[in-house]
Amino acid sequence: MLYSKMAAALIAALGLDQPNVQSSSFAVLERGNADSSFVLSCFMWECLVGRPARESRANGLLLPRTSESSTAVLLLSCHHSSAHYRNQTLKLGLNLTSLSQKGLFEELDLMKVISESLSAKKLSAELVDEQGTIAVKNLFLSVRNKLMKMRENFKSVCLIIGNINDIVTSGVSLEHVFIFINYLQGLLSEISNMSLVISSHVTDEDENERLLGTFIKNSSDLTVLVSGLQTGLSKDVSGCLSVLGQSVPSGTYHYRLMDRQVKMFSPGSSSV
Repeated sequence: MLYSKMAAALIAALGLDQPNVQSSSFAVLERGNADSSFVLSCFMWECLVGRPARESRANGLLLPRTSESSTAVLLLSCHHSSAHYRNQTLKLGLNLTSLSQKGLFEELDLMKVISESLSAKKLSAELVDEQGTIAVKNLFLSVRNKLMKMRENFKSVCLIIGNINDIVTSGVSLEHVFIFINYLQGLLSEISNMSLVISSHVTDEDENERLLGTFIKNSSDLTVLVSGLQTGLSKDVSGCLSVLGQSVPSGTYHYRLMDRQVKMFSPGSSSV
């Protein structure tokens, strides 16, 4: 199924269904108990199905030509397991296992790579800092090499990172995470037709999370903020979603997550 109601509502709100979209870097910030993984899944759907289908129709083709129109996706998971995203995207009609076999989808367990780089040995502060620098550089080079290889075979590539704030709790300093993000931002000018999506959990009470969220937001073309309702829980509304950016009109929506669909509507209006 080339059309997914769940993904389409969000993609339209972000303006990604419009031609000549200028945004290439996206921040997805979640507050409180909100889970923004459904936003990342919608980005995957847009890259792997939505955009290729629209471009094919514009060129008079019924089905997309894989290498000529598809965007390959590299997912770096920090918080949720790969099974979580596979189950979630399956509801959108995406079989990530099948797409992996075609080279369109690859994933990397970011926390596993970081843990292997930062051994459990007791290290001095200087060695911890040195190890963090080495870990960030090695991770970046691994990501860069994967993206370059994927770009050789497909029209464009998208790097999606889920809950990058978890890296800080693994022993990597906030400064090193900033360096890593700067490295990734530099790839946008090095690799043609590349886009970058980074999600992070944000709380005002946690200084590192607050600073990281601000850094990602300021580094991105467009920001999606996912949060719970200020009035508490509701059976008809799952939470709030705000869009901030220069390329699309800013707006705040209520959303309702359903089994195979996300409904988005203006605050105060009905989700039905």
